[in-house]
Amino acid sequence: PRRRVQRVRAVAVDELRVTEGVYITLGRSADAKVIGDYYSERGYGVGVEFRSRFSEASYLNFTSFSVDDNQDQGGTTFTIDSAFRFGDGFRGGIAANYISNILFRQIWAGDFAGAIRPDEAITGFLTKSWGPGSANLQVDRHTYYFETSEVTSRNLPGGSFRVHGWKVPAVPAYFFLDSSAAALSKDASWQLELPSGLTENLTFSTPGTMARLDVHPRLVMPFQLGALARLSVTPSLRATWYSHSLSGEPPTGPDQEAVAENVSRLVAGMEVRLDAPRVYKVYNAFGQPLKHVVEAGATWRWLSDVDDFRRIILVDALDAIVGTNE
Repeated sequence: PRRRVQRVRAVAVDELRVTEGVYITLGRSADAKVIGDYYSERGYGVGVEFRSRFSEASYLNFTSFSVDDNQDQGGTTFTIDSAFRFGDGFRGGIAANYISNILFRQIWAGDFAGAIRPDEAITGFLTKSWGPGSANLQVDRHTYYFETSEVTSRNLPGGSFRVHGWKVPAVPAYFFLDSSAAALSKDASWQLELPSGLTENLTFSTPGTMARLDVHPRLVMPFQLGALARLSVTPSLRATWYSHSLSGEPPTGPDQEAVAENVSRLVAGMEVRLDAPRVYKVYNAFGQPLKHVVEAGATWRWLSDVDDFRRIILVDALDAIVGTNE
């Protein structure tokens, strides 16, 4: 393999930084880079970057950075980005954004967006697609860090089955289905400010396995209103079952736990969308055609009220559905 060694020295206002890196090619479809840093006021840091491409649709990228900080602000972070196609409609991937502690990210992130990012996530999936349907197996873990709170949610594992726009025979309608089964858990800790000015540390934890079953069928019926407009009507129904729930009362103690009492949710919905004709004009800009399109439309959406919403444990966006008329 070819190797290239590069050294960079930079002097900041109050410290010396010395950087040395090694770049290695690993065959025709992979390479790696290892960088070492010395900070005269902080300590040592090591960064690794690995890239590989197995085919046009399959790749694996890995980066990491660690600092042994003598001011107790060090740590480790790594990211993984990958996608794999296995043939016969199978594909999968792993994505990870790990941080050993949020202070390390705030101090050592290389850009502003990285410094203020409040979460870490690890996700893996395997999907099989055929015709209008697909089946998916997924595991993921998300942690969100805030100034006085921390929330961790897990989906270990979860499975889903979807139907994407199956044409209903002899009817001007298309059938869609989202269904899933998951084993979920959630841990949260936060500080509650008391009237006396003191703070109390509160926690919430679900059991290791909290089951959730969800089925969401809907029917999309498009209509062409002459040459002037298009109308789309979408009735839907969502049924969800949870193996655990809350008592329905706000947290009042430092150790709130979910209760082993199932709760269900049934939500009816209707969406109507009216699209006006598209108005466009083609301009000649610098010898190239430029098309400007103006689209106008209106959407009405209704969801029925959710009974026992206060008993539902909110793990992700699927649990936060509420009634609306807009």
